[in-house]
Amino acid sequence: NEYIGNVMKDMDCTPRLVIDGVIDAVDITEQTAESVALLEPYGAGNPIPVFLLRDCEITDIAALSAGKHTRMTLAKDGCSIYSVFFGTNLVEEGYMVGDKIDVVYNIDINEFRGNRNVQLILKDVDRTNSDKVRLSDYAQKAKTDSLKIEKFTRNEVPTRYDFEILYRQITSISSEYVNIRALAKSLPEYSVQKLLMMLKVFQEAGIMDVVEDKKRILVYKVVVLKTKEKVDLFRTPTMQRFFNR
Repeated sequence: NEYIGNVMKDMDCTPRLVIDGVIDAVDITEQTAESVALLEPYGAGNPIPVFLLRDCEITDIAALSAGKHTRMTLAKDGCSIYSVFFGTNLVEEGYMVGDKIDVVYNIDINEFRGNRNVQLILKDVDRTNSDKVRLSDYAQKAKTDSLKIEKFTRNEVPTRYDFEILYRQITSISSEYVNIRALAKSLPEYSVQKLLMMLKVFQEAGIMDVVEDKKRILVYKVVVLKTKEKVDLFRTPTMQRFFNR
């Protein structure tokens, strides 16, 4: 360990993917997949080709197999492309419909019940630079507004029913990580700002431990805590600010 520590001080050990080429969206077809398959069999000395598709939009996304995998439909240049990412839950990572991403993939043909469709087996995903800026600005504004009581109208002040809805929704999620944007989509009557503010109230009341994931946009680790006594949410500092404004 000491030797390796000295030898590798200045080495960048970040894993890297070697991309063999770029295929335009219009050329992601069964014919292309069949042409690539002529390079089989893959193995040592003949790795499966890896391709890049930039600036595509997520039009559908869902976690599979209890959150172990992700399926997505991507749109680019009028094309709709089916893709699968094994071993990664992109929903938990904070991705959702409308996001713009770059994907690295193997091209394949999926055959199921007599149907043949081209699909991408994703190896890596990243947001486009413009989408990173957009979401970063959006997240910062949402977090700032969630702390400003004056931003909420009287009709937006959370009720006991609102807290019950949010509590049930969070406890029904299989993961301890909560994607606030996805949560707002599943609860359209609640804005991202209101959800963040309600989570803060739960934390102040000692009902939940809420920690922001610094690496993922608007993703929080939420742990429901065991409470021995009944807690009055409306006596928390945040809710008192509503009543005293």
